[in-house]
Amino acid sequence: LAVVGIALSPWAELALLDWITVDSRLCAVQLNGTVRTRKDRDTRRCLFVISAYSPTNCSSDHVKDEFCGKISGLLQNVRRCDVVIVAHDFNAQLAELSEMERHLGGSDGVMTQRTDNHI
Repeated sequence: LAVVGIALSPWAELALLDWITVDSRLCAVQLNGTVRTRKDRDTRRCLFVISAYSPTNCSSDHVKDEFCGKISGLLQNVRRCDVVIVAHDFNAQLAELSEMERHLGGSDGVMTQRTDNHI
């Protein structure tokens, strides 16, 4: 049984706008906040934090596709100005990043073979 959650500090609890529970593998919170956009100016932004636990590689394609659909549905709640953080266990092995993926986390990767569990 997979269960996800998000732990909030007392300060973050005060900023909580919405708690979204999808299922035992997927939940999110929306927090009120501001972002420094210029030296002398803050802009109001919401922080949208997603906690997710992917099906394992041995799960059926139907289960994996359903999970991806739920993440897509959850992201429909994100406004264009929101800051999105995804805390995710992809249950995957990732090989060296492709050119298109390098902006996501650097250019280094583990020398291994990818599984089908990458989104």
